[in-house]
Amino acid sequence: MPFLIPNLASLLALAFQTLPAKDAAPRTLEIDVELSEFTPPRRLMLDLGKGAYRITTPAETVWPPNYPRPADRSGTVSPSRLAAVRSAVDTALREGFGYPDCELRKRRPEDLFITNAPVPTIIIRVGTERVVAPRDWSCLTPAARRLQKLVDRDPGEAQP
Repeated sequence: MPFLIPNLASLLALAFQTLPAKDAAPRTLEIDVELSEFTPPRRLMLDLGKGAYRITTPAETVWPPNYPRPADRSGTVSPSRLAAVRSAVDTALREGFGYPDCELRKRRPEDLFITNAPVPTIIIRVGTERVVAPRDWSCLTPAARRLQKLVDRDPGEAQP
C-alpha cells in the first residue's frame, strides 16, 4: 500500500503536465475587414500563435454584380504586425468587447454612429472558449474598435 501513494502521485503529476496551459491554448482571431457601404465585408482568420492568415468572402455572402469580387488571400503576418495585433487582442480581452448593459440602456446622442457599413463580426477563440463582440456599433468598446481598425487599417497590404 505505501508504494501506491507515490505511484499515484506521479501518475497524477504526469496527467496534469499533458493538459495545455490556458496561455498555451491555440488562439485565433476571426474578424470582418474591408468594411464598406457598397460591398459586404470580407473575413480575416488569423492564427495568433503562428501568424498564418486567410482573408475570404464568406460562402453565404451575396456579392453585388457591379463590383468585382476580390480574390481570397493568405499568407503570414510580419512579426511586428503580429505583435501589434496580439497586443490589441489582449487589450480587448482585458477591457471587453462590449458593454454588459448596452442592450438594456437607452441610446444617447453620443451612441449614434452614422454609417452604412455593417457592424463587424469579431470573434476570439482561445482553445475551446469563444468571445464574441456585440453586433451594435454603440455597444463596441474602444478596445474592440481599435482592434478592428488595426487589422483593417490598410486593405492594400499583403498581410492584415
